[in-house]
Amino acid sequence: EFPLRPGAAEEAAAHADDTFEHITMLRGTLIVSCDGKTATLRSGDTLFFRADLAHSYHNPEEEDAVAHLVMSYRHS
Repeated sequence: EFPLRPGAAEEAAAHADDTFEHITMLRGTLIVSCDGKTATLRSGDTLFFRADLAHSYHNPEEEDAVAHLVMSYRHS
């Protein structure tokens, strides 16, 4: 579970090569930016993106944002 307080932002450095993130929103709003692209997620939305690039999360609302975040790593 990935919670983000109202108005909060989090910057994430690039993870290892071939890492991906799957985010499914449970409640609230989350703005995800990666590689010059931005997606606004609301309850029920899902996003799959490359996490081996720097990325960020921002909660623009006045309520908590809560999502399930799953990371997939390259298998050797």
